[in-house]
Amino acid sequence: MIKEMLSPAQENRKWSAVKFEGSLAIMTIVSGDYQWYLPLWFYCIQKELEGAVPIAYVRGALDPALPCKDLVTTNSELDPYPTDGYTTAALRFLHDDHKLRQYDYCLITDCDMLMMKEDPNLVNQHMRACCRYGLGCYHNYVSQWVEGQPRVPGVHFVTRHWWDRTAEARAAWAKDLQIRGAHSWEWDELMLGKIINQSGLTRPPEEPALWAHHGVHLGDYRRRLENKTPGRHPHAAHQEFIRRFLADPDFMALVDVCAPHLKLLYETINLFKTY
Repeated sequence: MIKEMLSPAQENRKWSAVKFEGSLAIMTIVSGDYQWYLPLWFYCIQKELEGAVPIAYVRGALDPALPCKDLVTTNSELDPYPTDGYTTAALRFLHDDHKLRQYDYCLITDCDMLMMKEDPNLVNQHMRACCRYGLGCYHNYVSQWVEGQPRVPGVHFVTRHWWDRTAEARAAWAKDLQIRGAHSWEWDELMLGKIINQSGLTRPPEEPALWAHHGVHLGDYRRRLENKTPGRHPHAAHQEFIRRFLADPDFMALVDVCAPHLKLLYETINLFKTY
């Protein structure tokens, strides 16, 4: 019997009726002054994503003045690696411990992401995409090909099966990272693409399928300010989210605490006020 082929629109409708449930962790790893993004990161997740558990690992010294220091996790397994930011970014896709394995799903993301509530929620968005593309234990996409290798964005969704399916490849890359460290800004995303390939998983699609940030990425706006490139205005949903937090006195109080430690945070907030 010949299997009926569905159009992309039909595939979307097919999976949109399926509901997925389960526990969700949101994970990041930071080092140095980037830990000062964590108060904003925790605040948004706890306020916006009901039931999600934020897990943040800090490499190196934890600043005793950090408002959320009781919420962060330190792990000696992260110590043997080079201390640069590129290596810290790559460790997000290599680290694996019992805290993460107890959840049905995990979103690995950036520490400078202000996450927002969505409908459908991010678990259903990603799991429907997993089913549509036959990805199984993860969802992501190819953002760029670099010398024949897929570059896979750094916001990465996995199920509990990801940890075992990729354990061998991640262990090999962890050894390499201890010796050589990461080499460039996009190195972690190229490594992630290789982990997927070396683990025998289905290759990610070459289209995003959904808006993968699930929030406002402060780093995007910081780079715009650094490079003096205005970029596009955020779309209406982002603007509403931004205005809501600008009007939140608790959020703005955290901004005042964190801004002295973070490059261009006040300037980014002032940019948001123009939207």
